[in-house]
Amino acid sequence: MRIAVSSIGSKVRILKAARDAIDRAGGGTLIGIDADPGCVGRHFVDEFYTHYSEAEYDFLIPTRDGELGEVGKWGGFVSDNPEKYNDKFIFTSLCEVLEIPHPKTFYADEILEKPRYGFASEGVSIRKDMLFQELLPGPEYGGEAYVRKDGKVHGIVLWEKTKRAPNGEADIATVIDAPYLEKKLTAGLERFMGLRGPINMDIMAGKLLEINPRLGGTTDCAIAAGLDSIYWMILEHFGKPLPPFEKKLITLYQYRTAEVV
Repeated sequence: MRIAVSSIGSKVRILKAARDAIDRAGGGTLIGIDADPGCVGRHFVDEFYTHYSEAEYDFLIPTRDGELGEVGKWGGFVSDNPEKYNDKFIFTSLCEVLEIPHPKTFYADEILEKPRYGFASEGVSIRKDMLFQELLPGPEYGGEAYVRKDGKVHGIVLWEKTKRAPNGEADIATVIDAPYLEKKLTAGLERFMGLRGPINMDIMAGKLLEINPRLGGTTDCAIAAGLDSIYWMILEHFGKPLPPFEKKLITLYQYRTAEVV
């Protein structure tokens, strides 16, 4: 069994989760791919390459939005037409068609900015490709789901972001039990034709802000809460049945520490 993870960078937590999943599935080789030959992640894999074409693997797990289209060409485990989820206008338009709750979004070709007071054109600037999006009240939730190859959601985990780091990731994430919201999101995800594998989400006021069809920064939280996405990907690839999903209500404390390798 040879499993590759792309754009590994410094995603040590994901690599450790992949290693654990491979071991539980019977053992095998963990391969890391990243354009940076000096990346930290290369010290946490069995083999390292700077491009997909250099490696031999059974399948490839993507970790970055910008590479999803390219990874699919190299045998990556990706959803159909993943690029549409990167474009917030296309995504919200699709939500509108599929009747999935989402924030109202407006598109403007150009936005002309100028001072409120004064005359002439000094200080005027033009911004292009800007979106206006509805400001939603209430706490923000993160989440991850796993969509099987048959398009059905096998499990979903939601957590409240109770503290935020300067880079926007949650320092503390508390898994919540929200059957109604989970049911609503499950129904919405299953309306997107072609989704598969791990899907991470942002939710506010019961509306879907965005989804990313890949592993995310809190995938280890989802795995600890019972959403065993990497292990399930391996099982599905080799045609094995998935064990039932059993959610665990936990709190994840994220921290950074030095490691000896």
